[in-house]
Amino acid sequence: MTAARDSSVALGLGSSFLGYVAHGGFLAGLEETGLEVGHIAGSSSGALVAGLHAAGYRSGELRDILLDPEFRVRWLDWIFPARFIPIVIHFPGQVGLLSGKYMRRHLRKLLSAKSDHSEDTRPRLSIAVTNLTTGRTEWKDSGDIANWIIASCAVPGVFKPQRIDGQDYVDGGIADPVACANWESRESVNTVILHQITHPTGTRRFPWTFLRAIGRAHESMAKELFDLQVRLLRATGKKVIIAITETPRPTVLTGRRANERLWNLGRETGLAVAENLPVSAALPMKQTTCAPKSP
Repeated sequence: MTAARDSSVALGLGSSFLGYVAHGGFLAGLEETGLEVGHIAGSSSGALVAGLHAAGYRSGELRDILLDPEFRVRWLDWIFPARFIPIVIHFPGQVGLLSGKYMRRHLRKLLSAKSDHSEDTRPRLSIAVTNLTTGRTEWKDSGDIANWIIASCAVPGVFKPQRIDGQDYVDGGIADPVACANWESRESVNTVILHQITHPTGTRRFPWTFLRAIGRAHESMAKELFDLQVRLLRATGKKVIIAITETPRPTVLTGRRANERLWNLGRETGLAVAENLPVSAALPMKQTTCAPKSP
């Protein structure tokens, strides 16, 4: 089905540690039903997918990129274990295990390959970043998009702050976990779809690890901010559709078969939201949940 761009519909892809595969599947589901949003924003892993989508990558190409086993490896710096001790003892200048330089290089190649893509067919892009220098959240839509994507993904402690134009930036999901991009003040937008990725919590206790503790703290803050931002959107008369894809928690070791499952879970959510959009958009809030089947 040929997608028709709808400038009144905005899509926010929320922050989720390594959740970009499910975000990609969600976009594929929307695309299958013919929906092309007019605005797209992303925080953290959502910024990665939003940036690629806005550049012109659609379901087939996007799937190949995100499910490529080498894609996740590009986040790593092979000397990152040597940075751990300096970070623990607060050595000046050592504030993150990873730099993001290899992924930035890869993203620049991907984005430049679509540089001739027609502007008329692109949704308007916003990438949420946290400016450490000013202590404010900012939304970026121009310049070196690969830089802004890496900055938005730069979870504090895991990644170094990204120095751009003399200022330091980190994870956009810190204060804008749903990537609203100031849509409450944009009159042209009347429907906002917010795609969240959640994971089963259960009652089983696991030993805390460095990354698990950071991720859990981030999730706790994000839940509170999400509720606040949705209330702000609704207060301005926007129709808000909350799309939730529940997936197993991905890790840096998640294999291709598991990633295919994450993609399919996101796709199912996208299909459900897009197929019911004419009905859902008439409601103040619609929640669509796609939970994984038991292994």
